[in-house]
Amino acid sequence: MKDIFLSSLKILNLVTVYCIIPCLYGCNESNNLNQMQGECFSTFPISDSVHFENYMELDSSDGKDGLYLNDTSIFLVNLSKLSKDFLFHEFNRTTHKKIGKFFRWGTETNEVYAPISNGLFNDSILWADDKALDKVLVASLQSKKSIDSIKIIEYPKVGFAYSTQLIKDSILLESGIYSSAKYLQKFDLISSKRTKEIGVFVPPNNKYGLYTWKGAFEGFMFVNKSNEIAAIASRYSDRVVFINIKNETVKVINGPYCFKPLFKPIKNLEMKNYMISRTSKTQFAFLKGASSNNFLYLLFSGKSEDEENYRFGNRIFVFDWNGLPIKELILDRLVSGFCVDDKTHELYAIDYLNNKIIKATIHD
Repeated sequence: MKDIFLSSLKILNLVTVYCIIPCLYGCNESNNLNQMQGECFSTFPISDSVHFENYMELDSSDGKDGLYLNDTSIFLVNLSKLSKDFLFHEFNRTTHKKIGKFFRWGTETNEVYAPISNGLFNDSILWADDKALDKVLVASLQSKKSIDSIKIIEYPKVGFAYSTQLIKDSILLESGIYSSAKYLQKFDLISSKRTKEIGVFVPPNNKYGLYTWKGAFEGFMFVNKSNEIAAIASRYSDRVVFINIKNETVKVINGPYCFKPLFKPIKNLEMKNYMISRTSKTQFAFLKGASSNNFLYLLFSGKSEDEENYRFGNRIFVFDWNGLPIKELILDRLVSGFCVDDKTHELYAIDYLNNKIIKATIHD
């Protein structure tokens, strides 16, 4: 019980990071940020309409918080209903039969409690970064023995990072370490050490300091298939930062609205810096994303939390990995998560409100 209580306290701290920090930037935005950093564009060259067809019915108990796929299976991510269940639910892409469930909820060894960052690496390795229990779980699908049995390797992890991606079997790429003046860090799971920092983060001004500005601009991080370029898609402004992992160059792209993250600064006396707090004017920007060989796909909201269905989106912004805006996809319904099949050019998405997985063919 003590361990569960401590884990609950960590979850409370995590909620503080995810819900309070995002508010800090917009109260007096004209004073906070005078001009946008980086490039700003106003329109996508192409706008395509996407019309979905039903692919698979979902049970009300199935997770609907994310989607991954390989050649034979589709994986649903279950965060909102994780209690007493599993993080990943695997379905056969042909029969739609559930054939696997992995990473049981809990606080014991090989269990997950707050696996906010998770994924499918190289089509064959499931992983989860548990931000409450300070550990990372990794499992090869080749080690699967039964529907709910798979060999899991558990690694301890030091320190909080807002978003992470597995880029090698034992290397985690991190973003959102607010005390660091760099965008990215490489974390070696075997040695449990950070081995490298990448890409200089430049605050727009010195009014609040590094910690505050990193919180205001933080977002979800994605990596291209060759693990050469990372992109951080902001949660509260339509800003995407592209970082070349090898040569450490940084490119900041804003658009098509180029809106600033709106927040209210709150002084944290213990940490001697400002936290950020959302206001009624704070807009949500990027909600989810997916990577292919050539493109980055980002699901866009554009709503404040006072508006209905602000956590869903019906527009996907497409960029190439050089940061060039390619097209905007206008979906015929709201979705909560999605993935893209590189081989078939099919877009799979979660129709959260109607308990379905849907799909459509898209073109480069």
